[in-house]
Amino acid sequence: KSIFDTWKEKYLTTINNKIENHTSSMNQQLSKLNNIIDNGDSRIIVGAQYDIEKLKVFVNECKNREKLKLFPGNSEKDLNKVGSRLWGNIEIPKKYGDMLLWLELIDYAQNQSKFKKYILVSDDTEKEDWVKKDTKELYPDLSIEFFTKTSSYIHHNTSFQFIKSVTPDISEDEFKKDYGYNI
Repeated sequence: KSIFDTWKEKYLTTINNKIENHTSSMNQQLSKLNNIIDNGDSRIIVGAQYDIEKLKVFVNECKNREKLKLFPGNSEKDLNKVGSRLWGNIEIPKKYGDMLLWLELIDYAQNQSKFKKYILVSDDTEKEDWVKKDTKELYPDLSIEFFTKTSSYIHHNTSFQFIKSVTPDISEDEFKKDYGYNI
C-alpha cells in the first residue's frame, strides 16, 4: 500500500504539472491571438452583423447560386439543412450558411481597397464544395470568381495552418489535443 500511495502521489503531481504547463501554454497562445484581434491588427477583420436588407439580397443570390449549382454550399448536405440560425434578431437560413459567408467575403472585398490578399480559415473540407479534398486548396472557380469580382486574391487555410501561422511552435498533435480536432 505504501508503494502504491507513493506512486499515486508522484503520478498525480506529474499529471497536475503537465496540466498546469499545458494550460499556461494555451493561455499564452490564446493571448497572442486575442492581442492580434483586439489590437486592431489590419491582417484580421471581424465582420459586422448583417442588416435585414442586405440579408434579403444575399438570400436571393443564394437561391440563384443553388439553381446554378455554384460553389460553395451546393452540397446535398448543406442544401438539405432546415431551419434558421439566429444572429441578434435576424434569422439566417441554415442551408445557405456557406454561400452567405462567401457572398459576405466578396462584398467586403469589393467595398474596400486596403487588402489585396485574404485568407479563408475553414476545416469544412469533407463535402468538397469549398476545397479539393486531397489538396485542401480552394476550387479554381472560387478563386477566379473572387478575383474577378474583387481584384483580390483568396487563399484557404485549415484551422491548424492558421494557428500555426500565429503560434509557430505548436505541433499538429498539440493542436489536435487542444482543439478537439479529432472529434
